[in-house]
Amino acid sequence: MYNELIQFSAKAADTKPAENDKKQEKAKTEADEEIKDDGAKKPDKNKNPDAKHWKKNYDELSHYDKLDMLVDEIFALYLYRVSRKTNEMFYKTILAYVIFFRECLNKLGWQKRIESDEVLLEEQPELAEAARNYEFCLTNTAEHAPEICNDFVTIYMDKNRHLMEISKPDQIDLTINLCHWLFENQFTCSKLSMIT
Repeated sequence: MYNELIQFSAKAADTKPAENDKKQEKAKTEADEEIKDDGAKKPDKNKNPDAKHWKKNYDELSHYDKLDMLVDEIFALYLYRVSRKTNEMFYKTILAYVIFFRECLNKLGWQKRIESDEVLLEEQPELAEAARNYEFCLTNTAEHAPEICNDFVTIYMDKNRHLMEISKPDQIDLTINLCHWLFENQFTCSKLSMIT
């Protein structure tokens, strides 16, 4: 599996922030307006969240585009890029893996974010409300995604192995690859390190 995954770790052409222009400034302003003080996106119940956020040139993402992307959109981009470089059978394995990882992130993401950011929920009731009412992947960036890796491989996948068998070494390789891709493409500042 490692040999299959290595092809995805080459640095993408879109990892450098593009020059600042009016379009990027507008995107930054819009992104800044939509992010609460606690970093969670404000849900707008009057419009489809996909309408604005999923209309980007994904081959030329600016730094501000990346800051504006939520976990579901980032995972969709990852799957799209993987699909262009792999066969159907391997893609199905990666798709299942990403679905499992997303489900685990929805279960553990808020807790990891609160711990990592050292948030006191009493001081940030908006964050507490968001954690109760919204899936993590629909309202957050992928910044905290690497923080669930150990729990994902050692607990979550063991409990759910009856749904689809992905061997432990393959789980580890896929986790390393996804987290490296997130870091390499500037969707997280967290770099996964392996202790051997």
